Amino acid sequence: MKSMKFLYLIAVLAAIFVLSGCVLLFPPPIAPTNLKLIWKASNGIALSWHDSSANEKGFKIERSTNGATFLHIKTLSSNVTTFTDLTVKPDSTYTYRVKAYNFSGISKWSNTLDVRTLPLIPGNLKWKFKTGDRIYSSPAIDANGTLYVGSEDGNLYAINPDGSLKWKFQIGQTLSSPAIDSNDVVYIGSEKGYLYAINSDGTLKWKFQTVGTPSCPAIGATDTIYIRAGSDLYAIDSDGSLKWKYPIGLAFSSPAIDSNGVIYIGGADWHLYAINPDGSLKWKFKTGVIFSVPLISSPSIGTSNTVYMASVDGNLYAITPNGTLLWKYKMNGVKTQSSAVVGNGNDIYIGGPDGNLYAVNNGVLKWKYPSTYTSSVPTIGEDGIVYIGGIDGFYAVKDGVLVWKFQTSDRIDSNPMIGDSVIYVGCDDGYLYAINSDSKDLANSPWPAFHHDHSHSGRQK
Repeated sequence: MKSMKFLYLIAVLAAIFVLSGCVLLFPPPIAPTNLKLIWKASNGIALSWHDSSANEKGFKIERSTNGATFLHIKTLSSNVTTFTDLTVKPDSTYTYRVKAYNFSGISKWSNTLDVRTLPLIPGNLKWKFKTGDRIYSSPAIDANGTLYVGSEDGNLYAINPDGSLKWKFQIGQTLSSPAIDSNDVVYIGSEKGYLYAINSDGTLKWKFQTVGTPSCPAIGATDTIYIRAGSDLYAIDSDGSLKWKYPIGLAFSSPAIDSNGVIYIGGADWHLYAINPDGSLKWKFKTGVIFSVPLISSPSIGTSNTVYMASVDGNLYAITPNGTLLWKYKMNGVKTQSSAVVGNGNDIYIGGPDGNLYAVNNGVLKWKYPSTYTSSVPTIGEDGIVYIGGIDGFYAVKDGVLVWKFQTSDRIDSNPMIGDSVIYVGCDDGYLYAINSDSKDLANSPWPAFHHDHSHSGRQK
C-alpha cells in the first residue's frame, strides 16, 4: 500500500512538473498595443493593432456602445492585425478593445479606442472594400443588390450590399467590367484572353478562349454575349459556343446594342461599326483620325436609336440609326477615353480629354465643369446629379455646379453605379467605395450609365 501511495505521489509531482514546464514554455500571450483607426464611414469602422506576442492562437474583439459594458463581437486567427466592423450604425459612438489568447490563457486588454461613425449624408463614405490591386473595372449590381467588380489582383469579387465579401473567383488580371444576364450569370473578361461565365454562387459555368483581351460584355435580348477581343467582335451563345465573329481591327471599345438588336462598336480604323444580329455589316461611319491611336470610347444609344460616340479626335458624334451624321461637338483636346451617357431631353454628358465634364444638347454646349481628367464614364442620378471620377477624387455635379466632392488617395478610372441611394465606384488604390448619395437610383433616361443599366447589359431596352 505504501508503494502505491509513493507511486501516486510521484505521478502527481510529475504532472505538476510537466504542467509547470508547459506554462513556462507556453505562457499566456502579451497584450496587443496601439489599437487605432484605419478608416470610418457611416456604416463601417476599420481598426488595426500591433501584435506584441509570438505565441497567440488568435485575438478577441469586444465593443461597447456606452463605454462601460463590452460585448464580444469577433474572434480572429493568429497574426491578424486588422478588423472591419460592418455592423455599426450611422452617427453613433463605439468603443473597442482587443486581447490575445492561447491554450495557457489570455492577455491583458489593449488600449480602448472610441470611434464615432459618420452621419448618413450625401458625399460621406458608407463603407469601402479592399482588394489586392487597382480597380479599373466598374461595378455591376444584380437584382438582389450583390455587387460584382473585377480587380487587377486577378479576382472577380461578389460583395454583399453591407460591404462584406460574398465570394471571389480567380480569373487572372482584369480591366474588364462584369455584365449580368437574365439568369444572374456573371460574364467578365481577363487579360489571359478568356471570357468567364460564373454562376451567382461563385462556381464556373464555362469559359471561352478569345484572341486578345475581352472588353466589357454586352448581352442581347436572348442572352447572346457580345465582346470585343483583339481584332474581332465576338457573338457567343449563352452555352459558351461561338455564333460568329466580325473583324474590326485592334481597338479598345466595348459593344452596345440598340432596341432592334443592332450591335455598335468602335474599330481600329476610326470607324463606328453597326453589325446586324446575324454578324453581317449594316454600315460603318468614319470619325476623325489621330494617327496610331484607335477608338477607345464605347458607343451609347439614345432615343430613336441615335448612337453617340466620342472619337480620339476630340469630337462627340451623334449618328442616326442609318449611319449618317446628325451632329458633332468638338471638345478641347484629343484622345477621348470617356464614353457618353444620355439623360432626359437629349442631354449628353461625357468626360472630355481636357479634364472637363461636358453637358451637350443637340451639338450645343450647355455647361462644362472642371473635374480632373480620367477615363471614367459619368453616371446620371434620378435627380439629375451627374457623378464622375477624377485623378483626385469623385465628383457630384448638377447643372454645372459642384454638389459635393469625395477625396480619394488615388485616381478613379472606374465608372460609377448607383443603387439604393449609394454610389459604388472602384479606385486605383484598390478599394471599392460605397458613398452615400443624393440620388436614390439611376435616371430614367435612355442611357444613364456605362453600359446602360445596373447589370451592364449594354442594351437599349
